[in-house]
Amino acid sequence: MRTRAIAEVVTFKLKAGVSEADFLLAADVVQSHLQEMSGYLGCELLNDEQGQWIDLVYWRSMAEAHAAAELLMALPSAGPFIGLIDETSTAMHHLHQARTYNIA
Repeated sequence: MRTRAIAEVVTFKLKAGVSEADFLLAADVVQSHLQEMSGYLGCELLNDEQGQWIDLVYWRSMAEAHAAAELLMALPSAGPFIGLIDETSTAMHHLHQARTYNIA
């Protein structure tokens, strides 16, 4: 049986005046670090017209998800990415994968 992945779901808004293009450039830097971390399976950034964002990251285990979060917060190169996010709008959840369907 295949192990169920952990989905890390972070919802947030960008700080006032931050452009999507600037945010995505900062996200590219963070992505390069994430893919080197133990247990990383993949990531998606989603947004809507009202400025709501979802950062959806898949991890092999809960322990690896938590360890990666600590490592990421300590990386100086992650500072610009984190600094563009309105921290008052942020919520993080770790969910166990219940079922997977194909995305076309």
